[in-house]
Amino acid sequence: MALQTSQSKLRKTLLKKHCKVKIDERYIRGEVSIIGYRKYSCREEIDIEFRGEISARVGYISPDKWYSLEEMEKVKTQISKIKLTRFLKRRLFYPVSNKLAYFSINLHVSTDIKKVKWVG
Repeated sequence: MALQTSQSKLRKTLLKKHCKVKIDERYIRGEVSIIGYRKYSCREEIDIEFRGEISARVGYISPDKWYSLEEMEKVKTQISKIKLTRFLKRRLFYPVSNKLAYFSINLHVSTDIKKVKWVG
């Protein structure tokens, strides 16, 4: 059960308003915002919203291409949603955890990002 202290409520409010991370890497580009925050006795969890594109190869022969959410839905029979979420968690972990250090929030592993919502 999440701890509801005044400090955690304040952090949650601040994160929703002021924590946006711009990302431009080899496989991912866009913006991440924090939409949820929970503090437990031994760890902290966040929920994120991703707006942007990912670079992927669909099939064996085709080259890497940048896909937005709408384009991914067209080829979704070839891409597993679980693998896509795992990929986003791994790629977004370091930029997000570095930004959260400003708010004294320590994420230890990529599984501390619980929900990833991809918005076009």
